[in-house]
Amino acid sequence: MLNGLIMHWTGRAGFWVAAGESSYLIFVGINIEIVLCFSIIWAAAARVFPEDLEMKILGLPNRFVFAGTFGLLSMCTEALLNRAGLLVWQWWWFKWPYALPQILVFYTLAWYGLIRFQDSEISFRERGKVVGVIYAVLVTALVIFAVILKWV
Repeated sequence: MLNGLIMHWTGRAGFWVAAGESSYLIFVGINIEIVLCFSIIWAAAARVFPEDLEMKILGLPNRFVFAGTFGLLSMCTEALLNRAGLLVWQWWWFKWPYALPQILVFYTLAWYGLIRFQDSEISFRERGKVVGVIYAVLVTALVIFAVILKWV
């Protein structure tokens, strides 16, 4: 949605655009194939996390290692999609190879946040409330920006 808003506000393009044919275009730069790809990688990642939160890998906390590893895998996926012409990075500072460090940092932080949220000591009920608030904000933004204003 943010990518569509950037395209609306600049009148040019979002950070990235999904090029070519797609089964279903959800937003600017996001299609069903990309959503499914990243859903599968999260499901796979959840299966490999060690239960021992204190376990070290190469002397580093395992959650940092997994966040970095899956961040790197996610970045490589983005880079391959870009190189194949299926994901277009429009702005000069977000093009090959300038985008790679930005994407790596973003995905590593995103993965770390998701991993820590999953591992946190909060109850399942409290976790559900947090996810509910996130969805409420997203649905509200969707109604405002897509349905009412027709910006995305």
